[in-house]
Order: sequence, then C-alpha cells, then structure tokens
Amino acid sequence: ISMKLGLAPFHFWFPEVLQGSSLITGLLLSTIMKFPPITLLYMTSPSLNPTLLAIMAILSVATGGWMGLNQTQI
Repeated sequence: ISMKLGLAPFHFWFPEVLQGSSLITGLLLSTIMKFPPITLLYMTSPSLNPTLLAIMAILSVATGGWMGLNQTQI
C-alpha cells in the first residue's frame, strides 16, 4: 500500500513516472489512482501500528518538500 501511495521510503518510482507522463496521465496517477489504496489503508488502520504510520507520513512530507526544492523541471 505504501508503494502504491508513493509514501517514503517507497516513493522513488513516483517522480520518475510523473516526469515521463502527459498532463492527464499524471493527474490521474497522482489523484484518482490514490483513492483505492487510501481506502484500503483507512479500512485496515485499526490493525496497523499508528507510530509507523506517523513516521511514514512525516518522512513523506519532509522528503517531498526537500526534493521539491531541488526540482529543476517543473
């Protein structure tokens, strides 16, 4: 689920895919295609470790912001 959502530390594939895709494809991959894994994560969240989920969320936000500052192709 984390890889499908592009969460850190499983996020390395996502920027490369978005970079090589068209605007519509990138929009679909970054929005609509995230709903099923988010729903699955939400449904299984009581059985998951909340500390692990919080660490992955913080890492994703920090890594995404840091890598966004270094982005030259917008």
